[in-house]
Amino acid sequence: KFSEYLNTKSSSTPMETKLQQINDTHRIWVYQSSRPLNEQEQEMIVKTGTEFLAQWTAHGDQLYATVSVLYNHFIIIALDEEKAAPGGCSIDKLLHWVMSVERSLHIDLLDRQAIAIFDASQNTRVFTPEQFEQAIAENSIREDVLVFNNLVATGKELKQNWIIPASTSWQHRYFENA
Repeated sequence: KFSEYLNTKSSSTPMETKLQQINDTHRIWVYQSSRPLNEQEQEMIVKTGTEFLAQWTAHGDQLYATVSVLYNHFIIIALDEEKAAPGGCSIDKLLHWVMSVERSLHIDLLDRQAIAIFDASQNTRVFTPEQFEQAIAENSIREDVLVFNNLVATGKELKQNWIIPASTSWQHRYFENA
């Protein structure tokens, strides 16, 4: 499991350190980019995200959250709900910020059908469902490929179930039809 990998490493990359710092109880939102984000774009996302989160409130209460960009594709928002919980309006404000990032960078962050994998070279690749099916048909993707489960909702789920074999994810159905 990815969480075991994180816990057994003697030295961590900055990305792994970011994941380890997220509390298991934090509420998580994962937004997957339709293409890799370059360093300048990632810096812009973290800067504008940090500015947004500093003003983010629910019913007048400050919300305590962080923003990270991981694997050049994923914007992770981690919220400490023990300090204050979001309401519908505050979640709408988060969505508006995400949409502003989409417009600024000409990317899609809200396509929940897109499938991201780690390829054999440990690079992140994003597929449409049709492209994923085609790659399976061509035997360039197998059931043991690691996929990103962007439906995780807590820090614990992010660490344990975000990166999983396709055979244990909702994408397993594509292999049944191959």
